[in-house]
Amino acid sequence: MRETIHAAEPDLTERVYRGWDGVGFRHPDGGYVCAIYPKGDHVRLLFEHGRRLEDPDGLLEGDGLQTRYVSIAEPDPRLAPAIARLLEAAIAERLVR
Repeated sequence: MRETIHAAEPDLTERVYRGWDGVGFRHPDGGYVCAIYPKGDHVRLLFEHGRRLEDPDGLLEGDGLQTRYVSIAEPDPRLAPAIARLLEAAIAERLVR
């Protein structure tokens, strides 16, 4: 997942969140965008403001007031374009604030 994120958005930097057991990704101008969290047999790619994102591929899950996530059980290169679109939208959302 880290490789997919960096391939889609090379400007993102990552930071390990030890207390939360995750890896967060920040944009130099937009700030915190998303994070990867391991969850047993899958990982979640959580978008901080996922509720605001359009999701034409229907990948986003969750019913929180702010965040949404994509559950990934195994590597699937077919997801890369959809994840890239979500990352692009998440960064754009952060830049207009």
